[in-house]
Amino acid sequence: MATRQQPLSSEGFLHGKLLIAMPGMSDPRFGKSVIFMCQHSEAGAMGLIVNKPLDLN
Repeated sequence: MATRQQPLSSEGFLHGKLLIAMPGMSDPRFGKSVIFMCQHSEAGAMGLIVNKPLDLN
């Protein structure tokens, strides 16, 4: 039985969604990260990593 994919959002963008890194993500900036998408549109995207401390030193 085929499954239907849900749209990313009502407009097709990830605004307001959480992105969870796949286990094989090799980029150290995003590996094991959870990112809240603050903005996502045709103009670009911006998100905040919500599960890692910010090093302010």
